[in-house]
Amino acid sequence: MSIIYRLNKLINYERKGGFTKNLLNFYELLESIGNPHRKLKNVIHIVGTKGKGSTANIISQSLTNAGFNVGLFTSPHLVSPLERIKINNEAIKESELEEIAGKILKKTDRRGFQTYFEVLTASAMLYFLKKNTDFNVFEAGLGGRLDATNVLNQKVIVITRIDYDHTHILGKSIENIAYEKSAVIKGKTPVITTINNKKVMDIIERRVKMFGADIHIVDWKVLRNDKFGLSIEVEGNEISAPLKGKFQAENLALAYKTLRLLGIENPDFSNIYIPGRFHILSENPLIILDGSHNTLSVREFLISLKETFPERNMNVILALSSDKDIEGIIREFSQYGHRLYLVRYPFPRSAWIEDLFKISIKYGITPRILTSTAEILSLMNEGNLVILGSFYLIGEVMAALKYQVG
Repeated sequence: MSIIYRLNKLINYERKGGFTKNLLNFYELLESIGNPHRKLKNVIHIVGTKGKGSTANIISQSLTNAGFNVGLFTSPHLVSPLERIKINNEAIKESELEEIAGKILKKTDRRGFQTYFEVLTASAMLYFLKKNTDFNVFEAGLGGRLDATNVLNQKVIVITRIDYDHTHILGKSIENIAYEKSAVIKGKTPVITTINNKKVMDIIERRVKMFGADIHIVDWKVLRNDKFGLSIEVEGNEISAPLKGKFQAENLALAYKTLRLLGIENPDFSNIYIPGRFHILSENPLIILDGSHNTLSVREFLISLKETFPERNMNVILALSSDKDIEGIIREFSQYGHRLYLVRYPFPRSAWIEDLFKISIKYGITPRILTSTAEILSLMNEGNLVILGSFYLIGEVMAALKYQVG
């Protein structure tokens, strides 16, 4: 029985919805495997609503460019869970995950309930310790306060833009969401964040003051944004990266400030690559993959799409999770002339086509409905195609194309 099959037998809130009510079981598990969370050094902990994965990847790849041995833990994956655990941008081998996660699963068999995310988080900790990493970049999965990554001793905390998402878990107000995410501030660890709205900033700054931590609020200016990449100005310095989409400017600025705080004077962003985020799979025909799945991210993706390819009207294949602001996302989409196709991804959390269809009609869009991956692959031949709204859908398409990630 493969390790991936065994992991998939665990409860997986990413697929089914729901959340962990506390971290007590996870702390017990960590104690049973030697408390790896206390031993990892130089942990960069990243939380927020949008841009977490991009910021984590940018920091990790730049630290690797600087010659360090760098662990990276992100979620969700696109094609394989092996992508979630990387060292120097190379995914863990299945045989290595088999060895590490297999030991953890023996402990969970005796100790009872453990989640998919918790086992993978613990596996990443043990793997990075085994490989003696210099820096370890951990992206929070959901929220912050009750996230499995919140057990780590942090060197730096990065808080990306906070907005409405997972409101059934984190709370329906922006203040509740900001509280859950900023709860990762537990001491004097320096905090790097971007310019959020006033309610969010008040909560972050209150938390920082409570623990006597330093806060660094990053500002930036976009100098160039086109299909070749992005240039921004941060603290009087011009930096460039081959990232597509103006929305990446904020993530690049946060990464730059983090790296400077870690002592990297001239971070190298020349080879930054982030799968699934304004990911141009093909230029001829034009096919773009993007996992934006909340209103803010979709809005910024659509703006960047218009700026990067102003002459193109796109066919957009959309799948969303049922816990998202579906109406808000389709409202954003309705402001453009793209043709909409609706589809489900193969997990229970996927929103029903009927719900997406009714809201589309409300906003003057008459979408077409797709029922299979084969229909999606057929549309690729026509070009000018965007697959949007779900990393799960993107992963399904990439798997069908035998695309290797990481």
